[in-house]
Amino acid sequence: YTRTPAAMSSSSNSKHSTISPQAYFLSLAETTKGNAGALISQAISSPRLFHFSELLHHPNISKSASANHLDLLELFAYGTVSQYQSNSAKYGVLNKSQLFKLRQLTLVSLILRNFQLKRRSISYDSILQELGMDQNCGASMRELEDLIITSIYSGIVEGKMDHKKMCLVAHGVISRDVKIADVSGMIAQLEAFEEKNNMVLTHLCNSAEYVQSSHEDDTKKWKKVEMAIREVRNRDGVAGRDMSNPLAGLASLGGGSMVVEATASALERVTGYQQIDRKSKRSRGGVAGPMYAKRGD
Repeated sequence: YTRTPAAMSSSSNSKHSTISPQAYFLSLAETTKGNAGALISQAISSPRLFHFSELLHHPNISKSASANHLDLLELFAYGTVSQYQSNSAKYGVLNKSQLFKLRQLTLVSLILRNFQLKRRSISYDSILQELGMDQNCGASMRELEDLIITSIYSGIVEGKMDHKKMCLVAHGVISRDVKIADVSGMIAQLEAFEEKNNMVLTHLCNSAEYVQSSHEDDTKKWKKVEMAIREVRNRDGVAGRDMSNPLAGLASLGGGSMVVEATASALERVTGYQQIDRKSKRSRGGVAGPMYAKRGD
């Protein structure tokens, strides 16, 4: 869902639709020699442009635009409706499309602040207050719904409207322009985030190494168990048993008590487990068998 600026010609609209809005207005800024004010008015009225810092810092714009137009462009880059209302004389009167755009940007800032607080649901009342709209007016509620719907279809907000709870449930939002003075703080946050990620990665690598080492140790241990049981069976002439599970094989091992005791003794030497007397208990399959526990348990 896009709308083209009314001030642009049809040829300009065709070009605007094939490139990004930032690139389009920056290309116009390259050829601007003394009409930066008109270009700024077009930019802040465009329904497709939501980032203005590159245009604000363009040499041709900063040289040829008036202080009033630069303040206005800075308002749309970093400011909100409340900032405009508190000093409207500095920025001049906004037309309907410009005020609508500033309210969209203010909604973006409000959602970003709520995301920092781990909140996704924003009440309509708080949005109306933030946008400088009458909270007790039905017309304001319809305007708010139109603004949210337009913002969602424009791709600057992801979410849904909950009319039952009278709130906006936001799932995603675009970013606002970042002031140069705030860049160092963002870098510090990213470095702290990277450090935490590295700590988590190191912990995962250590855990993976421990699991692999434990697996290899267990594999070696059970090979020794199988060899010990096989030696006892071969020595006492016991054959034909299933050796896929050494403990199960030991539990059902035939050949007399001497074979069982010898096998259990071999298993104890290799694994460190000793047999527990369980004469009165039965295994899950209903067959009596020896139980083993670590020495000292």
